[in-house]
Amino acid sequence: MRRAKNPFWVVIVVGSLGLAPGDPAAGDDLGNFERLEQLQTTLASVAERVAPTVVAIRAEKRVVINSPALSSRQQADGTPFPRERRDRVVGSGVIIRSDGVILTNEHVVEKAAPEDITCTLANGDTYTVKSVISDHRSDLAVLRIDAENLPEARLGDLKNVRQGHFAVVMGNPFGLAAEGKPAMSFGIISALGRALTHQLSPLNLSERYYGNLIETDATINLGNSGGPLLNIRGEVIGITTAVSSRSGGSEGVGYAIPLDARTKSIIAQLVRGEEVEYGYLGIRLDTPTSEERRLAGVAPGQGVLIREVEENTPAAQAKLESGDIVVEFEGEPIKDIDQLIRLVGAARVGVPVAIVFVRDGVRRTVMVSPARRDVGKGINYQPPMGWRGLTLADITPDLREQYDIDDDVSGVVITALDEAVVNRIEAPVRDEIQEGVVVTQVNGTPVSSLYEFKKQTAGQSGAVTVSLVARDLAIDVTLPPEISAR
Repeated sequence: MRRAKNPFWVVIVVGSLGLAPGDPAAGDDLGNFERLEQLQTTLASVAERVAPTVVAIRAEKRVVINSPALSSRQQADGTPFPRERRDRVVGSGVIIRSDGVILTNEHVVEKAAPEDITCTLANGDTYTVKSVISDHRSDLAVLRIDAENLPEARLGDLKNVRQGHFAVVMGNPFGLAAEGKPAMSFGIISALGRALTHQLSPLNLSERYYGNLIETDATINLGNSGGPLLNIRGEVIGITTAVSSRSGGSEGVGYAIPLDARTKSIIAQLVRGEEVEYGYLGIRLDTPTSEERRLAGVAPGQGVLIREVEENTPAAQAKLESGDIVVEFEGEPIKDIDQLIRLVGAARVGVPVAIVFVRDGVRRTVMVSPARRDVGKGINYQPPMGWRGLTLADITPDLREQYDIDDDVSGVVITALDEAVVNRIEAPVRDEIQEGVVVTQVNGTPVSSLYEFKKQTAGQSGAVTVSLVARDLAIDVTLPPEISAR
């Protein structure tokens, strides 16, 4: 069987490089395969250039076990069954900044605290992650490690990608690159613009969205998620994310999140430590039939049908109705549902946009101000920060256990005190500020992370009221104007 397959493969490749089976050069000895050798050399150069930017990721996700059946039983040695288990996950990432910034998929690291995530570089060096920030809807996450002068990947752009272009995947399939040395596979761009939310996230439609994906036949396996999809120049054009498979392994149908303008904008926001907002109109969409397009006077293959308008939403306030066919959004012609969803999502919240639609054969324009879409909350673990003599940290599983913080308490926890500063605060306020106490509100606004805490305290040098919670404490404390140690 191997003898039958190899000549067929050579014929296909040679044909794609301009040599027909009947060309005399095709029958010569192997020394005449210059173009194949050029391609081979190019792929080897891509591997050499890109491999140092590819990261193997390992995460341990702590899953709380709430089982009444186990709570009353003991293990064979008489000890209680554990309250949690650790699920080990392998994935990939790519270095996008030399100071230790790594891009990956959120699903690789979600539910894992930074101390439970390690990144192994191609040279074998392993780092524990210092911070994680992600966007749940786009399935993207940015990790930071304590490293400098790392090689950066070169970013490409979806607008330069065509069906049939060569595609290269590099990463950590099945965890085989756990000690470095990322693996590589090669294929083509099979298709562009795949919208697969229903297939990839069937129970999470309102939160995670998979649209405009790149499809490739380059081999993608478990562990490749979060790694780079590259063009023949070694530029990152996508982040490998999923496969379609009946066997659980690679069957030549894999998908990557494209590096288009919107994705690059999301990545830039995550690198800056910002949460990503998505616009929302409150409409349910469908593809119009040929008859519906004909009756409305809409060209074939154009427009998206509004099937339903939700009450008390921007679309309802703008008087959009079921049966309207949207044909333009901010001057861009609309061809399909995925395109309109992505344009609405990228629109700035509260800033009016122009929507052109057809109703009863009449073309109309309306201005709509998108609201903020309620999506799943991403991860936002930041390094501990100092503030007014306190060291504050996100509540990780380890800190929750260390300070015996109830599972339903969210905020930032005090992990250290600068006595020189805190001692200058008058009693009895000073007596309530201790390690393990959680700050849950700032000036009456709830904070669930360091990111939110920083937003609420930014630029404030005057007195600040914080809500403190501990096992036997729930109190509001007003801290005096900002002071420092002397």
